Amino acid sequence: MFHFEEAIAQAIVGRVFPGASLLVAVGDEILYRGFFGNETLIPSPEPVTEKTLFDIASLTKPIATTALFMLLLSEKELSLNAPAAKYLKPLEHREDKRKITIRHLLKHTSGLPAWRPYFSDIAKDHPKLVGKRECRELYVEKIAQETLEMPVSYQRLYSDLGFILLGILLEEYWETPLDQIFKEKIAKPLQLLNTFYQPIESPSPTPYHFAATEDSSLRKKLIRGEVSDDNAYTLGGVAGHAGLFSHVDDIHQFSVAIKKGLAGSHALFSKDVVEEFIGTKTKIKLGWDIPSLKDSQAGHSFSKNSIGHLGYSGCSFWIDLEQDFHIIFLTNRVHPTNQNEAIKQFRPQLHNSIYEELVRAKISPLKS
Repeated sequence: MFHFEEAIAQAIVGRVFPGASLLVAVGDEILYRGFFGNETLIPSPEPVTEKTLFDIASLTKPIATTALFMLLLSEKELSLNAPAAKYLKPLEHREDKRKITIRHLLKHTSGLPAWRPYFSDIAKDHPKLVGKRECRELYVEKIAQETLEMPVSYQRLYSDLGFILLGILLEEYWETPLDQIFKEKIAKPLQLLNTFYQPIESPSPTPYHFAATEDSSLRKKLIRGEVSDDNAYTLGGVAGHAGLFSHVDDIHQFSVAIKKGLAGSHALFSKDVVEEFIGTKTKIKLGWDIPSLKDSQAGHSFSKNSIGHLGYSGCSFWIDLEQDFHIIFLTNRVHPTNQNEAIKQFRPQLHNSIYEELVRAKISPLKS
């Protein structure tokens, strides 16, 4: 048994998270694939298996929304410098919002606030719209009325609101629901067989195994197979900032596709576009995070030339573009309650241990 496997087992006992799946790869070769703990603890424990799917929360941002904009650019269909107001008319009525481009939203430099509990107001004022796509117009109007936290393009401020707008913008552009756009444009070409949205009004009839998330006060039930994020739920389960369910195998496939795109050897994403989004010359990545300089959730083994993302539900993936490896770690740390942030201390240590035990020996011959 690897030390990192022991650490995961101890974390489960210590209630850092109930269940997890892990995949480690160098290049496109999978070095490790494991499943741990339980999908749910309520009403009784059910083990995580190879079939378990996780609510990946904000990993939706790079895997769905950002990937779709990369595709549009690869097909030369759209300019990132176009004002978002061109597609989202309520933004035209506010002078400060007219300056916001698609690029600003992808880079989190729009100045929009990080988050707002719109779901609460809508549940109170428009209860019949909760969980329905008709909420989209309400969200755009509410975001248009927000006061910017800082001037447009001043600096990066991570914002769910910006990606909510991007998801709706994609729907306006294609005149198609976002879940269908993602399925046809990204999931099918990349063969992501177990990555999809769960629309509230028409969830998948297939009997998937879903890891449970929290006991929701808004919905008055334990959430399982339904998006955890309350804004995404209010938008019908399909949004640009959250909503995807996925599996480590699919996120591996996606990670490989991104690396191949950067190398100029992938049919879906052009090299020039991938470089514009995540290349070394791009200081602020478009739609992706990078390891922070201090106390990074990626740990200390990922190079500066790495990209990735975290999800509120306890999921993460990091891709080292220089050393050519990636680590995907999916958990349901918000089950049965989201009042648990112990994963912040655990995750960097896990990445460090995996690197030392598995990755270092594999990449060393490649460097020589």
